[in-house]
Amino acid sequence: MAGADAGEAGFTLVEVLVTLALLSVMAALMLLVAGQFRGLAARQADLAARQEAAAIVRHLGDEIAAARALPLMGADAAQKSPMAGGAAGLRFSAVVRTGSANSGLREVLIALRPGDRPRLVEIRRLRRMPMIAATEPEIVLADDVEALSLRYLSVDGWSGDWQGRPELPRAVDIRLSLRRNGRIVSAAHVVTTGLR
Repeated sequence: MAGADAGEAGFTLVEVLVTLALLSVMAALMLLVAGQFRGLAARQADLAARQEAAAIVRHLGDEIAAARALPLMGADAAQKSPMAGGAAGLRFSAVVRTGSANSGLREVLIALRPGDRPRLVEIRRLRRMPMIAATEPEIVLADDVEALSLRYLSVDGWSGDWQGRPELPRAVDIRLSLRRNGRIVSAAHVVTTGLR
């Protein structure tokens, strides 16, 4: 403002242009930082989904590892089968946690419930006489389950079915896929059973 009259106040064109240039550089830097935060948030959500799937599979593995060679309730007396399972569900007796510090013998049912948002559930039933009916709550382990695959190892190899056998399988292969944030995340775990 060197050439301006003493009574005039204002900015020169050069000052306005320099200010606009500085503001545009700052805006560009802020957009760059915001873009990095969005990418970081997406990676964090993906990691959380993978950790969720891995934790569910580990939980199922711990439950299956605790299986006992006791006949299932209501099983045919000739079969005395300790485990009944297919590709997407499983039933067995196990010693499981029943509180913060207690454990108890329960019959465990793991099943995939179909629907708009398929869910993986676990039901723990007290082992009691079949004539005593009880409804146990479903524990929802996961919603939006894309797939659950269970395979069972016997002396003959892997099978997708474990029905009517008088022993526990040597191992169970658990594979779980969940739909999270528009993507599929998967986890897998192989657990041994009945080797105590």
